[in-house]
Amino acid sequence: KKCKNYDQNKKLVIYQDAKKNIIEKINKIDPNIDIVKTKYPDKFSSFQKINHNSYLGFEKCFDVYKSDYTIFIEDDILPSYDFLDYHNHINLTYRDNSQYFAANSFSKENLKKLKFSYSKFIYGIGKGWSIPKERWKFLKKMYRDLINSKNEIYYDCFFEPHIKKKYFVVMPYRSRSYEQP
Repeated sequence: KKCKNYDQNKKLVIYQDAKKNIIEKINKIDPNIDIVKTKYPDKFSSFQKINHNSYLGFEKCFDVYKSDYTIFIEDDILPSYDFLDYHNHINLTYRDNSQYFAANSFSKENLKKLKFSYSKFIYGIGKGWSIPKERWKFLKKMYRDLINSKNEIYYDCFFEPHIKKKYFVVMPYRSRSYEQP
């Protein structure tokens, strides 16, 4: 089942070492999905490949598509039906707040009887997250620092201390994504 408002959004898949049958499956799901195929030298670690691929996705969305915000979903994340509405609402609400960095799709708290559906946290990013174009310059700098450092660390772990120093993220009280085991 598609997310609510799925057809109103541009989709991009960054696929490493994509085989023809995988590309055909993606096109069968949605022929309007843009696919960027990447290939890296054998000496590249999984850290380097994932970090480069995620950077390429943001770069294409912000610098080529001129997106107002971008949602990043890894291949093991299943979005909820209202996933896109949630990210659209949060980014429209907070993008002009200079302390807002991103919206996460997963819950930090699991409380039931709340009169609100999300809150601000000093936290990192992950599991289906979005960022407004107003934070792209800072995110781009963090990616470049990470890639140039050659540290064997995934982007989210590298970014977290930088985000926590100066920004908040918004997280729902009811997760808008499910991480497949």
